[in-house]
Amino acid sequence: MLWTPPIIPNPIKAEYFDDFAGVSYENRLWTATGTGSITQLDALGGRVRIRGNTNNTYRIFHNAFGSYTVGANARAAIYGSMTPAVGANGLCECGFQTAASPTLNYVKWQYEPNASSFFKTVCMSGGTATITDSNVAGDNNNHRFEMVCSTGAVWFYLDGVLRMMVINNIPAGSLQPFVGSTGSAAAVSDFNLDWLECTGDRA
Repeated sequence: MLWTPPIIPNPIKAEYFDDFAGVSYENRLWTATGTGSITQLDALGGRVRIRGNTNNTYRIFHNAFGSYTVGANARAAIYGSMTPAVGANGLCECGFQTAASPTLNYVKWQYEPNASSFFKTVCMSGGTATITDSNVAGDNNNHRFEMVCSTGAVWFYLDGVLRMMVINNIPAGSLQPFVGSTGSAAAVSDFNLDWLECTGDRA
């Protein structure tokens, strides 16, 4: 039998993984905001459902990261399924947001069926956004949503395939992973989150 060395985290990388098994979420590390709910889904193997109530947003974000920035090669991979409400404001999203002014500075994947039938990528800095259709039809299936950041560009991958590179409106500052849902005027939106992984160079 071949000997396999133990897996040891890279000391020059900041690494984080959460598979959301056993508990809804660790509230010492994650912060929840908005109007809605987060519920454990045992039937789906330890996922959590992040639900935006009717015409309101609910999101969780990791409030303990300080070393992830675009310039430090921040990367986030988020696995789950988006089920946004069809109608005005129905939206599911996941990505990185900044610690300062998070609603104005972020990079993310989103599915907003009222605006587009495709998954979209968004880079926003100071409230100015570059929004791009990925040309991949949005659906409610499981997907791996990934963002790889570097100074001057963000690469967006869906299920391991590069779909978009964006060079405009890239936010600066400490980045925190987040996942959220916004309900429509008449229905809720759900993000069924399985796991999340982040890496980045240490400051």
